[in-house]
Amino acid sequence: MVGDLEAAVRAEPYRERRWELLILAQYRSGRQADALSSLRRVRDLLAEELGLDPGPALQDLERRLLLQDPRLLLDTRPPRTPRPLSAFLGRGSPPPSPTGPPRCCSTTANISSNRSPTWSCTFSRTAPACGS
Repeated sequence: MVGDLEAAVRAEPYRERRWELLILAQYRSGRQADALSSLRRVRDLLAEELGLDPGPALQDLERRLLLQDPRLLLDTRPPRTPRPLSAFLGRGSPPPSPTGPPRCCSTTANISSNRSPTWSCTFSRTAPACGS
């Protein structure tokens, strides 16, 4: 990859984005000295031939390289895969019937003076389907 980027930089040496990619690839492959050398080369090239300083992206990359910013390195941890969601039944909805389509149920509440209400639901296999 570094070789391809070096060829791309030689083909069009004034494209700063190509220099950025080359420098980043060198740094990530453990060639920090080469990355800093490439930064000096592009800085000199732009100053001598165009009378310009590197753009903000190259300046930021240079600062981050000198600080050895760990965010420049690739994340080597495996990507986090989302866990599948489990089924969730909201309050007030009857649980699914173990066999066949859901049937209507009768809900009763048992409220005592010192406790929270206790709810119960009784299914009937012979009752018509809910809503019918």
